Amino acid sequence: MDDQLFKKILFDYTRNIGENANAFFQRIGTRYNLTVMQIRILMELYHNNTHTMGSLASRMQIAGANISTICKKMEQRGFVKRTRDSFDERIVRIELTEKGNLLMEEINEMIDRVIMNALARESVESQKIIVEGLLKFNALLERIVEEQKK
Repeated sequence: MDDQLFKKILFDYTRNIGENANAFFQRIGTRYNLTVMQIRILMELYHNNTHTMGSLASRMQIAGANISTICKKMEQRGFVKRTRDSFDERIVRIELTEKGNLLMEEINEMIDRVIMNALARESVESQKIIVEGLLKFNALLERIVEEQKK
């Protein structure tokens, strides 16, 4: 395949996947009065328990000041709890509250239903091809990122 065509396809599909994922999460967010970024943060905490503000900012790839503002709003709504580390007060830990966990269980069940509904229309072979393609695509992107670091 021509390098320029491959680059165009790579950029186009990366953008399309991001736009479709955002549209999907935006519909969920509208239902719960949450932004896409708030949903992403809540999902990260739901699946990985606790973070420091720094590790969460890094994981979400946004500035620390921005993550702090977003989390403060979610704390006011009772979804997350921020606490200072007892050994180093510069470190702030963040985790879901019971209310946040209940919300994420509901959102997670909704996501599962939507995904299962979509997958039901795909053959097992098609599902395997999709997963293999995504794994290869991700591996390619990881190699590109590693090359940029050099």
